[in-house]
Amino acid sequence: MKNSYSFILLVLMLLLGECILASQTNEIKSKKFDRNHWKEITKKIDYTEQEVKQKENSTQNNLDFSIPGFSIGILKLLVYVVAILVLIYILYFFISKVALSNKADKSKSVNIEDIENEHIDNLDLSALLKKALEQSNYKLAIRIQFLITLKKLSDTKKIEWKKEKTNYDYVQELSKWKLIKEFSFLTSIFNSVWYNKNEVDLAIYTQTLPHFDLVNKHLDTTIDKK
Repeated sequence: MKNSYSFILLVLMLLLGECILASQTNEIKSKKFDRNHWKEITKKIDYTEQEVKQKENSTQNNLDFSIPGFSIGILKLLVYVVAILVLIYILYFFISKVALSNKADKSKSVNIEDIENEHIDNLDLSALLKKALEQSNYKLAIRIQFLITLKKLSDTKKIEWKKEKTNYDYVQELSKWKLIKEFSFLTSIFNSVWYNKNEVDLAIYTQTLPHFDLVNKHLDTTIDKK
């Protein structure tokens, strides 16, 4: 993005330089003295009458409000400068708006690395699930649902959650639990969805919810009794 700003500013500066050069060139051309033309237009001039007219107009000349050294070329240059400044502002406004929009989109997205590297107790899984569903990322939503179940199992002391453990390790820990079959099925759902290259749609996600709800509701009642 910074490179884009630099390129646009460079182009605009070059355009401004061209405008200044063109204005100066035109001004120089307009000031070129043509001796032959001067002789032609001054042959029949009566300088006596000209002096009288100059005296009569001396009062009006004293009221001349023109700015010394100011020319049409300078006026054109100012117009060019103002136009380029307006163009710079418009480009900056739109580029900034796009950059802010992209930044906002990134801040709303769920970062998989943060989920994998963070301890399960430090994750706001409900908020992450909501974001995943808002983005229609149903594969990630199923992963978060599975993490919610693992957290409930950890909270009820049925498993000891560790980042390096595998799902098979958790199945072994729960081998004597009365809902081991249901949890094993959840593990199969998660493995088949998460490690599959195919996308997951809303219909598939909806089909998995009753299986998660069955285990989670049972764990919720266990937590409430404590």
